[in-house]
Amino acid sequence: MRRSDTNWRSIARIGKSRAVRTSYFWLFTVPPVARGFSHLEQVLSFEVFGQKLVVDLSLPFTWKVFYFAALFFGLGTLLYLLRCPRIIADHTDVADFLRSGKGWVQLSEYASDIGLSPVSRVGYTGMSIGLGPQVEGPEATCFWDIYREALRVRPVALTSAAALYAFGFALIGWVLGENFVYVARFLLGFVP
Repeated sequence: MRRSDTNWRSIARIGKSRAVRTSYFWLFTVPPVARGFSHLEQVLSFEVFGQKLVVDLSLPFTWKVFYFAALFFGLGTLLYLLRCPRIIADHTDVADFLRSGKGWVQLSEYASDIGLSPVSRVGYTGMSIGLGPQVEGPEATCFWDIYREALRVRPVALTSAAALYAFGFALIGWVLGENFVYVARFLLGFVP
């Protein structure tokens, strides 16, 4: 994600992605499994039909990496939940805002949430050029004015959330890349 594309709306989409939502499995699975494995010998060897069999009971490296990826995703999501402007967290566009039955009171609260002066009907007329469905009227214009302003407020939290998600995806990419290289080498005959 380029720096210029980073905004709270894109962070919201990443946090709601299937990759991030399903990664929490590793966050809750790895610690109990690791605790269970810690009570066992790391290497178990036994004989089956005269053949010595060795089983490594240490936690697989990929599980450790997935755990840390999920941890980064969780921290990014927590930061999003704590610092994302409410207008973006609550609504995807003006149509969603209007469907929810909200009006000037909520717009004023959303403006205050990001440090803008409270708003009123006065001064808002016409059609807004927004980021979603075009809806005419002063509420729509006001909504998009606040929404556009909210996209990049709290830049430290925004950049931190983006970085945490990026670290998580980098770790997953690392595992996928290693597995791809291993399979490619195996198929080409480079792995014994």
